[in-house]
Amino acid sequence: MRSPALNRTLLFSAALLLALPPLHAAAEAKDAIKERAIIYLEDGETINQTLRAVKSLPSKKARRQELIKKLKERSATSQPSILKWLEENGATEVHPLWATNAIIFEADGETILAAAALDSVSRITLDINIPLDRGLPIPAGEPVYAEWNLSRINADLLWARGIKGNQITVALVDSGADPLHPDVSSKYLGGENAWFDPHGEHATPSDVDGHGTNILGLILGGEESGTAIGTAPESSWIAAKIYDDNGNGTLADIMRSYDWLLDPDGDPLTDDMPDVINNSWGFTTDIGFCLRDLEPYLDLFASADIAMVFAAGNFGPGTWSSVSPANNSNAISVGASTEEDTVATFSSRGPNPCSEDIFPDLTAPGAWNVFTSDLTLGGTNPYPYVYVWGTSAAAAHLSGGVALILSAWPERSIAEIEAALKETAVDIYTTGPDDASGYGLIDLYAAYLSLAPADCMDEDNDGYFVGGTKCHIEDCDDSAATIYPGALDIPGDGIDQDCSGSDSEKPASSSGGGGGGCFIEALSSNL
Repeated sequence: MRSPALNRTLLFSAALLLALPPLHAAAEAKDAIKERAIIYLEDGETINQTLRAVKSLPSKKARRQELIKKLKERSATSQPSILKWLEENGATEVHPLWATNAIIFEADGETILAAAALDSVSRITLDINIPLDRGLPIPAGEPVYAEWNLSRINADLLWARGIKGNQITVALVDSGADPLHPDVSSKYLGGENAWFDPHGEHATPSDVDGHGTNILGLILGGEESGTAIGTAPESSWIAAKIYDDNGNGTLADIMRSYDWLLDPDGDPLTDDMPDVINNSWGFTTDIGFCLRDLEPYLDLFASADIAMVFAAGNFGPGTWSSVSPANNSNAISVGASTEEDTVATFSSRGPNPCSEDIFPDLTAPGAWNVFTSDLTLGGTNPYPYVYVWGTSAAAAHLSGGVALILSAWPERSIAEIEAALKETAVDIYTTGPDDASGYGLIDLYAAYLSLAPADCMDEDNDGYFVGGTKCHIEDCDDSAATIYPGALDIPGDGIDQDCSGSDSEKPASSSGGGGGGCFIEALSSNL
C-alpha cells in the first residue's frame, strides 16, 4: 500500500492538470483557481551535512548560533532567483522558509507546474490540512479528581525539592493560549519574540478554541483554582497559533511556526530558542502511515537540543494507529494512561510505520478526568477549569516533566533526559517496551535521581545530594533519610531535621542533646 505522502507526489501533476481550465479560458480563470504549494530547493548541501558541521562545536549556544547562521546563509544564496520568478509569475502569499530552504506560495495550477520544472527546485507539494483533533472537555465543578495525574508521575516529589521548572521555556504549538487565565498569564515570556500567529489574526496571545489553553495549564499551570494543575509551575511559555479562529491549520502554517521557533527574534546571536516544544496535534487524516514532511525540522530541533514532544494520537485500541509526526525520528511520542495505571483504550498503538522504533515512546496521564485550565472568556467565566482527556493531555505532562528535570540538571541534554525517562518508566502493559505503552508510565522523580552527576552522593536515598558543586539541593545529613531540606522539624530534640541551620525552639527544661543529625553548624536550606 502506498503512503499518503507518496500518493501526493505521484498524483500531484495529475491533480494540477485537472485543476487547469481549458486553454481558451485560462486568462479568465487564472486568478480564480489557486492552490497553496511548497517548493523545496536543491542547493547542494543537505540538512544532514549542516548538522554534521555544527555537531563538533563545544557548547549548545555555539551550536545553535552556527546552525542558524549556516541555514540562513544557504537560503539567502539559493532562494532569490526563485522568489523573483514567483513574483514575476503572479504568485501571492509568498513566505520563504530559511530553516528547510523551502518557499510557501499561492498560485494557479499552471504556475505551480512551471515552478516544479525550474532547475533549482528539488520537489514541490501541495499544502495539506491538519485537523484539530480533541476529546471534548467536561465542565468542572469542584476539582474532585485534581492532582492524581501529577502525583502519579511523581511531579510533587520534585516540587518538594524546590524543582518547579524555573528558567525553562516551553513553546506551545496549538490553537493559542488565553493570556488572561490566572494560572498561566504571569508565566508568559512576553516581548516581540514570544508569540507567532501565521494567520495574522492576533498580534498578542489569544485562544478561541480552548485546546491550547487546556494543554498549557497541564504543562505549567499554577494553583489559582486551589489545587495544582501544571507539571512545571515555574516555567515560562511562548506560543505559535497554528490553528486559526475557525480551527483550520495546515502544514504550511506549522512550517512557518517551526521556522520562527528556531530563531524567535530573528537574531542568531541571541539564544532565545525554547527548551521544550509541545505538539498536541498530528496528521490525523493519515492514521497508521508515515508522513515525513516535518522530519527535517525535527532533526534541526534535535541538533539544537530542543525536546519535541508529540501526542501519540487518539485512534486506539487497534494496532497500526499511530500518526505523524509523532512516529517520526526525533519526536518523543506520548500515549495516554488512566487513573488505574492502564493504557487508555483510545491511545494510539504501534507498530511504528516509519522505523523499527517502539511506538509510542512513553505514556503519561490522559484519561479520563484530568483537571486543567479553560478559557476565561475575557474574564466573564467564573470558573475557567475543565476535565480533559486524550493523548494531547498526556503529551503536556511529558513536556512539563522534561522542563522540571532540565531545570534541575541544566547541563543534561534532551537525549540524556529522554533516555532516563525510558529507563526509569514503570511498566503498565507488558514487561519491557511494547507498542501500547512504549517504555511505560513516566516517573519524573526516578528519572531525576538517575541523572544526578557522578559526584552527587545520596547514601540515605532521600533525593537530596552531597558532594558535588552542581547537586541542586544539598543535604545536611546524608546518613539519615528523615533529615533533609524542608523536612518536619521536631522542636527541642537538638536535631535540625529541616536543614534550616538550627533546631526549632526547644522547651526551657530541655538540656539539648539528642543523638545524631544536623546541628546549628549545618548548611542552610536553599528551598
